[in-house]
Amino acid sequence: MTAPTYQTLSVLVENRSGVLARVSSLFARRGFNIVSLAVAPSDDPAFSRITIVIDVEETSVEQITKQLFKLVNVIKITEFEPSQAVEQLAPDLARLALVAVRFPSPSDGRGYTQGRLLRERWRFAGELRAMDYVREDQLFFLARCGFNAFQMADQELEGALGAFHTFSAEYQASNDAGLAAHPRHR
Repeated sequence: MTAPTYQTLSVLVENRSGVLARVSSLFARRGFNIVSLAVAPSDDPAFSRITIVIDVEETSVEQITKQLFKLVNVIKITEFEPSQAVEQLAPDLARLALVAVRFPSPSDGRGYTQGRLLRERWRFAGELRAMDYVREDQLFFLARCGFNAFQMADQELEGALGAFHTFSAEYQASNDAGLAAHPRHR
């Protein structure tokens, strides 16, 4: 079984009542699944930012963006690919509540670097989520890079909490201050 492929969309919308309902109903009407959804205010009180993570294997990103632009209250849509540099997110980080970093395979370590850069260079204080190919043996190291949320298969959740106590001493600098003391299952 291959890991699902996700795409992150950042949607700038007018800050009016009912906009979130219209955006989410667009997905529901077409039978598209939203993997993750976060809403945060923007610098301008007239606008809000909706961050949506979708499964691109079951949803056409192009179709979704075209449909979103048809909604009157949508101002701008930004797509973020896993191979893109996190510097491209820098202008919007203050307005984002969630950044999901994709780990497409066990040998792809770009996500660790992206996490550290987001926390250390860009001072991102929101939820930093590791997703796709995330396994129990990676959790300790992901937390050390600043990740504070992890999307994992349900069958791996049992042993996941123990992974944070695998090592008794750290000898490298880290950015794991944002990790919750009591992780929870959503």
